[in-house]
Amino acid sequence: MMRLLHTRWMHVRKQYKSFLFWLLLPLFASAVYVAVDTNIEDQLRIPVGIVMEEETPLLQELTDSMENLPLIEVNYISYHEAIHRLENHQVDSVFEFPAEYDEAILHNDRRGIVSHFTSNMSLAAIPVKESVVSFIQEQLNRSKAAIAVEDLFETHNLTPPPKEDVKQTSKEIQESERLIETTFSTAGKQGNSNETSAIISVLDVWIVVVLFSTMMIFEWVVQERNHPAFGRIPFTAYHPKQYILSQVCIYIGMFLVIDFVTFSVLVYGMDQTISLSMLIACLMFRITTVLGVFLLTLLFKQRFSYVLGALIVCVVLIGTSGMILPIEGIIRHFPLFASLHPLQPMMHGEIGLTWLLISMGLCFLWLFKKENIHAKRS
Repeated sequence: MMRLLHTRWMHVRKQYKSFLFWLLLPLFASAVYVAVDTNIEDQLRIPVGIVMEEETPLLQELTDSMENLPLIEVNYISYHEAIHRLENHQVDSVFEFPAEYDEAILHNDRRGIVSHFTSNMSLAAIPVKESVVSFIQEQLNRSKAAIAVEDLFETHNLTPPPKEDVKQTSKEIQESERLIETTFSTAGKQGNSNETSAIISVLDVWIVVVLFSTMMIFEWVVQERNHPAFGRIPFTAYHPKQYILSQVCIYIGMFLVIDFVTFSVLVYGMDQTISLSMLIACLMFRITTVLGVFLLTLLFKQRFSYVLGALIVCVVLIGTSGMILPIEGIIRHFPLFASLHPLQPMMHGEIGLTWLLISMGLCFLWLFKKENIHAKRS
C-alpha cells in the first residue's frame, strides 16, 4: 500500500497546484456560495414597522409568527416614528394594532383589528399583508372554534372546557396536520415559516462542482494508460488493472476526507443543516461519481478528446437534471426519468443506489475481462 501511495505522490507532485485546486474546489465553492447567499438574503430583507398600543398575548403570538417569515425584518416602533420612516421609505409598510386586539379576536370581531399603511414606493406590501391576514385568520378561527364548542356544551347542559384549552388543541391540530401554511417569497426564493430555499441550493452547487472537478482530476487515467511506462507495470507486483483500481481507491479516500471537511465547515462554521441521511447520500454520490468518471476515462486515449467528452457529459447531465431548465413536464409524463437520472436522487437528498451498483458492476466486469496481449518482436 505504501508503494502505491508513494507512486501516486510522485505523479501528483509534478502538478500539485492544479491537483489541489480541483481537489479543494468543492469546499471553497460551497463555502463561498453560502456566504454570498446569506449576505444577499440579509440585504434583501424587507423592513416592516409594527406599532402596538399595548403588548398582549395574542398580539405577541402574531408578531412572533411575523418574525419567522423569511425575508422580513420586523421593527417595533411608535406611530409617529413609523409614519416618519414610511414617508422616508425606511420601512416598506406599517401595521398598527389597537390595544383591544385580544378582545377583538376573542369576540371574533374583524372591524378595526389592524391598520395597514403603505407608500408609493412599497415593494412587498401586498404579500406581507396577505401573510399577516392569514395569521390573524388562524387566531380568529381558533377563537370561533372555542365559542362553538362552548355553545355546544351549554346546549347539552354540560360544563364547557376552558377556551384556552380548546384554542391550544386547535393550534396543535393545525400544526400537526399543516392545515394552513403561509408562504412568502421573492424572485429566486421560496419559503415558509420554517425555512427558505433558493432556486439553486448549496447542495446543487456541491453536486456540480464535485462532478466537474472529479472529471478534471481523472485526466491522469488517460495520461498514464497511454504513457510508455504503463507497459512496464506487468513486470511489477501489480496487474495493470489492479494498479489503476488501487489508485482509484486512493483518490476515493482523499475525496471522502475533503468531503468530511467540507460538511464540517458548512455545519459548524456556517450554521448549515446536514442530516445523517444527507451525509450518507453525499458520500455515496461521491463514490458513484468517481467510479462513473473512471469508466468514462476508459473510452478515451487522448487527453483533448477526453476533456471535450467530459465537458459534453457534464453539460448534458446538468442540463437535464432540472437545476437550470425545468423538467417537471418530463417527469410528469415519464416518472422513471427521475429515478434513472444520475443527479436526480442526490438533488432530493436521496441515496442513489442504482447508479452506484451499475458503476461497481461495470468496474468488476472491466477488471475481470480478459485481454488479448500480443508480443512484438523488436
